[in-house]
Amino acid sequence: MRLRVTSYGDFVYVEEKDFGFYVVRAPKYSSSKLSLKGKLLAFFGLNPAVGRCGKHKLYYHLIEQPYSELRGVFYLCPKCFDEKFT
Repeated sequence: MRLRVTSYGDFVYVEEKDFGFYVVRAPKYSSSKLSLKGKLLAFFGLNPAVGRCGKHKLYYHLIEQPYSELRGVFYLCPKCFDEKFT
């Protein structure tokens, strides 16, 4: 399985033979804006709007307006995105 990755700055398009998806660099989210309930939901992956990176211990937005209409969009921690694609 050989993947082709095309970079567009803050997002990349990853495609294989017959399918593709977008990987988007998600913006950081301040942990002080989250309640304890919001932090716990993000920790377990149940918060629909905020995610948490276990490796870098930071929160990030899962919904970014310019990419909300696209299908097959995966949001990645900003630091993980930089490590993988830059």
